[in-house]
Amino acid sequence: MSSPQRLQRPRGILSLPLEILHQIFSYFEKPQEIYTVATGSYVVENTEELHEKVQIENNRRQSIKAARLVCRLFNEVASPLLHVCLGLGLDQESVDFVEHLSTRPSLAKGLRHVSLWLDYWPRKLALDLRQFAMIHQGYFQQRCDLLRRLLSTPLNINPVSKQQLHFYEEVLEAWDAYFDTSNYNVMPRNLFSYQQCLLNGYENYQQRHREQSRLLAEGSFIQKITASLVRMPHFNSLLLSEFNRLSRDYSPSPGEEWCGIDWLGQYLRVPLRWERIEELHAELVPVKILVDLPVALHRAGVKLTELDPTGEGSRNASSWDDLSTSCRELKKFYFAPYEPGYIQGSIPLEVLSADTRATINTFVSAILSGQCLQSLHLDLLALDDSGPPRNNSDTFGEALATAQWSCLKRLMLSGLTINQEVLGKMCTALPDNLEQFAMRFINLKSGVWSGALDILRDKLAARCMQQSCEVDISGGEIGWQEVWEVNFAWAETHSRWLESWGFIGQKLITDQLFERYVSSAGVGKIR
Repeated sequence: MSSPQRLQRPRGILSLPLEILHQIFSYFEKPQEIYTVATGSYVVENTEELHEKVQIENNRRQSIKAARLVCRLFNEVASPLLHVCLGLGLDQESVDFVEHLSTRPSLAKGLRHVSLWLDYWPRKLALDLRQFAMIHQGYFQQRCDLLRRLLSTPLNINPVSKQQLHFYEEVLEAWDAYFDTSNYNVMPRNLFSYQQCLLNGYENYQQRHREQSRLLAEGSFIQKITASLVRMPHFNSLLLSEFNRLSRDYSPSPGEEWCGIDWLGQYLRVPLRWERIEELHAELVPVKILVDLPVALHRAGVKLTELDPTGEGSRNASSWDDLSTSCRELKKFYFAPYEPGYIQGSIPLEVLSADTRATINTFVSAILSGQCLQSLHLDLLALDDSGPPRNNSDTFGEALATAQWSCLKRLMLSGLTINQEVLGKMCTALPDNLEQFAMRFINLKSGVWSGALDILRDKLAARCMQQSCEVDISGGEIGWQEVWEVNFAWAETHSRWLESWGFIGQKLITDQLFERYVSSAGVGKIR
């Protein structure tokens, strides 16, 4: 007689406990790649790396989708992995959606990251149709001037540019006529349609302003978002951005066919950037969310490990100590106010008010007080703190000098002005197991570089030689105009020597020498 053990059916994957199936499918989960692709926060050196990240995410999602089709059990286990990122706006629709999602445990448990886009429609423009029109007329006039210059060149025969110019001129004429009808007895039909588009856009603007005012005045936005996220057991990553970088740009290039009533209607729905709102001296009410939401989440029991605020912080924060406490367990922090690449030009740091500079300093200092940071990226390039040394006050100087970074693995600093003492203390505090170190466009307000470079060499050289640490030092004092001229003029006449010594022509020789000294790659120690 056969034993019961022999009669048992062989155990297959569907017989495994649910906990083990979750562990198996968790190998498809790559939070860093997911976060990068979902938010557009690409910190990459080239487009190949960007495409690679996108492809990784696409392949991951395709594998999960295929697994869901196998059976009901696989569908139950794999579905949450398709909903790890959530994008929200400052509106009632987002509040309703996240509340509904939080009541679906099977999906809520998959959420890891939330991107909150703080697009804002200020009261000042909602009360004044004329100013609303003037803001956009100024942009259209700039486009007209650009297109006229392009069309005046002998080689420009692009019919699209002519079409765009005609469109902008008609819009300007129509809107001027709306506020001054003395030049028209009968309004041409096409001009009337542009006026109607203006009124529709203004009505939409007012509706959005009223909705946001209600959510912010009642305090219900932060309360309801927090209450919903508390029910997401694995949520730990938050992006707070002043704009949605994935769907923001409605600005046509000179050769693109972006004109007509449909495009104009879309364009008028796009909110202004925060720096543009500040130029109008309008109140930026949602700026408080940059501090208040992390604090509210902390008080509700949520432990954030990743925070990426791209605004400049709250000037009226009730307690900076609360923010510091909220971010005590933060592992990743990315800060780039007025991020370059998404705005035209930059804002000189000395132009910012003393209150704004103090706010930025306090905001970042509160977060840097945490001792669990593993990845830190501070980027002030958009504040134009680069080039030869200037008389800017030290930015984050005290915070950098006193930081305790025993867990830090990746550090990137861009666009800062600091003094020799702060730089030395910061380098001394760096852990010996650092994996990535980058200083770009750093200027010393006083002192010399040699001491800090020696400290970095002692800490990082061995790891660099083992290829366990990457070093990138460039820009700032090292790369301002006089050095550029010397470097490239010399490089053009000594290209063969450069190649034989392993230098690359696309990067300044001084930059490469600094990096080689720190990594101990063929450059002797300073005597």
